[in-house]
Amino acid sequence: MDEIRFEFDCDTSVPHFHGELEILYVLTGRCAVMTAKNNYLLSSEDFAVYNPYEHHEIYREAGAHTVSAYISLPILQQANLGRVKCCSKLQPDQADYLSMIRMNLAVVFKEVTDSPDLRRLQILSHLFGLLAILKSQFELPESYELHPTQEIERIQKVLIYIGQHFSEELSLQTVSDLVHLSKSQLSRDFHKILRISFSDYLRQLRLNKAEYLLRTKRQSVTDIALECGFSNTNTFILNFRQQYHITPGNYRRCYEKQASPQPQEGIAAISGTLSYMNLLKYAAKEEAVLPLNKRSTLPTRIEIDARENLGKLQLHHNDSTSLGWAEQLLHEEVRDAVRDVKTIGFQSVLFFGIFDDSLDFYHEDQNGRPWLSFTYIDLILDFLVDLNITLQIQLGYTPKLLTKDRRHVFGNSCIGLPDNLEKWKFLVNGFLEHLVYRYGIELVSLWSFTPEQLLFVQYGVFSLEDYLYYYETTWKILQQQLPGVMWKAPVFDIDFLSVDGFDILYRFLDYCRQKSCLPTQLSVQSFCMDHAKYDRAVTENRIQAKMDQQPGEPAPISADESVLQHRLQKLRTCLNEYGYLDLPISVFGWNTTLWQNDLGNDTCFKAAAVVKHCLESRNLVTAMAMAHLTDNSERRVMNSNPYHGGYGILNYYGVPKAAYYAMMFLTLLKNNGDTILAEGDGYIVTRSGEGRKLQILLYHYCHYDEQNHLTEWIPLEEQRTIDRYMGFVQKGTRSFALHLQNMIPGNYLKRSFSVNREHGSSYDQWMKMGAPDLQNRTQKLYLTKISTYGALYENVLIGKSGSFNLSTVLDEHEVRLILLEKR
Repeated sequence: MDEIRFEFDCDTSVPHFHGELEILYVLTGRCAVMTAKNNYLLSSEDFAVYNPYEHHEIYREAGAHTVSAYISLPILQQANLGRVKCCSKLQPDQADYLSMIRMNLAVVFKEVTDSPDLRRLQILSHLFGLLAILKSQFELPESYELHPTQEIERIQKVLIYIGQHFSEELSLQTVSDLVHLSKSQLSRDFHKILRISFSDYLRQLRLNKAEYLLRTKRQSVTDIALECGFSNTNTFILNFRQQYHITPGNYRRCYEKQASPQPQEGIAAISGTLSYMNLLKYAAKEEAVLPLNKRSTLPTRIEIDARENLGKLQLHHNDSTSLGWAEQLLHEEVRDAVRDVKTIGFQSVLFFGIFDDSLDFYHEDQNGRPWLSFTYIDLILDFLVDLNITLQIQLGYTPKLLTKDRRHVFGNSCIGLPDNLEKWKFLVNGFLEHLVYRYGIELVSLWSFTPEQLLFVQYGVFSLEDYLYYYETTWKILQQQLPGVMWKAPVFDIDFLSVDGFDILYRFLDYCRQKSCLPTQLSVQSFCMDHAKYDRAVTENRIQAKMDQQPGEPAPISADESVLQHRLQKLRTCLNEYGYLDLPISVFGWNTTLWQNDLGNDTCFKAAAVVKHCLESRNLVTAMAMAHLTDNSERRVMNSNPYHGGYGILNYYGVPKAAYYAMMFLTLLKNNGDTILAEGDGYIVTRSGEGRKLQILLYHYCHYDEQNHLTEWIPLEEQRTIDRYMGFVQKGTRSFALHLQNMIPGNYLKRSFSVNREHGSSYDQWMKMGAPDLQNRTQKLYLTKISTYGALYENVLIGKSGSFNLSTVLDEHEVRLILLEKR
């Protein structure tokens, strides 16, 4: 790359300048460094930065190895970087920022060495990040003086001028006039400081540039000669042969031959000569220092009294999870996902479409008499029962033989009501009798049931009057077979209620009161959408669209960051005002979007969103079920991209996404703490009943950016390259300063778990792998292993005062759980 280059074990044991900024990094051994101002010794992992044209000498001891990064003057000018003073040996008080420089340098080195052309933009990103650190933390103020000798100041000015004009006709007289010296005086000063004459230095600078162009550009020898300041080609060839003992043309041919592809490329090709681990290991430490280089707000200061009691913690995030369509439970990859979520501790699962035609359940003979086949249903339910999972079963969808209305067909499902309620009664009775016979009434009575979703009335699929009669009929059948069983009905969409008003809810409740068929819990769903901006038919068509139509976002996402909480609060208020103070609310399904191609679903955004919405809504509901557990439960054409924006917390291949670990953190919080000490925007603090355990859950939520959020499907290759985090508001980092008081004195084990772009986000790790197709089990296991949550264990001593201060910085979308347990 023109912007940066690396050299290894540079021989700089003579005083020298160069027109680039140099970062000298010691890989192994020690190096003595001499500058105009300081003499010091650099050891392994130390580094120093030299400004353009800054005089320095380096002496390596035997066995020492270095790598030098040279950053070009144009890139420094773009960064508006002035003179800096940066040396790890001389500035230990800047340890955090020195580590950030190591990290950025390591990433740039790795990518320049491996594939500079493919990763050019990423390299420039890290390079400018490195320069930003130098500018913000190590740039010298204009008034700062290093007090070099007058001669060095003049020579620096001369060298800067030469570096900018070496390709032009340049004489000693021209340069001496610049610094107001005679030619003889400048010549003496030049040789005294650089130990080389003016003419030799100029010739060497031109030759160095020419040698670089011969290796990297396809220009002719004549063009290179003129570009580098030689008066003609013959003069250039003569000087080049004196320096390199070969003509320019032969030099290029020899270099191209030596540079032909070898069996090993990149870092692997040179690892046998030098050990770069003392640099490259910092590429893996980016998570520890990255937030320090970002815009941050003032710390959120939290005072916490360990004896406080703000009430009992109630969390419902793992009461249930949605497995989507029942037929998907015949697929082994979905079954694997159900088996592998024990760490979250889901207490029950819900699914829909148990009567779907894909399960071959309902039949009629040639005389129209109905009969039922339970083969596939038994395979599904047996699997779940064997795992000791409680079931929530939706009694739907309507088999096509039972309805003439085929306007709303989704795959094998008919979204409609049965025309013949007698046959519907036969179907439901037969199904419930089979459940009791096969699994026993005691077990089945622990399950919950729900009818067809009333939200389809809101879509205009069928009328409310037809639905209410169907609802009452189904409720009576259930009560006859399973008296007192949990009846979670009828599944409103509260996103539509926010637009349409609550009249449909009141009419439903009035009917239930008259017919004495009130549900055990009022069941609702929300995907945090703003349906006021789209026509209802557009939303429905986009939901039902086939993949070959590449649908876009079904409806705009709400601009309200706490939309789920606010809509549930409104619903609770309406129920209370209508006389249903004790009617529980159960969330049948929720997510931050209705779109199963929203690329933000795979990112860390979802982790912070899960924590935020589950905490904010916890006191408004008795159960929450996130849709869905896995991307495989979506009824849609399989997308070859393993991270296509599906809203499962596991991807197609069972690899946990960031949201999965956020769910796990909530489970740890729920299991370890039952009393709330403090809570607010971005945090909650709890303790165990006896006070020996404290839990601090922090999160940094950044909402969708309305301007940058993608609303249309994009091709798979673009999905693998686009910066998905640009679709969210850029808030910078968020810092927390917590002061805990009245803690039990003694030794504590402090455990910190984190989900961010470096830990817990399989999407981000997949991107770092080059966004490959996951074609074998080894790749999937490797991705799962490297993308687990971050963990840090420390011992903490809390003195007699019982006070403890804790400060931490969270990146955008980060979630962090801190557990303090007295030993």
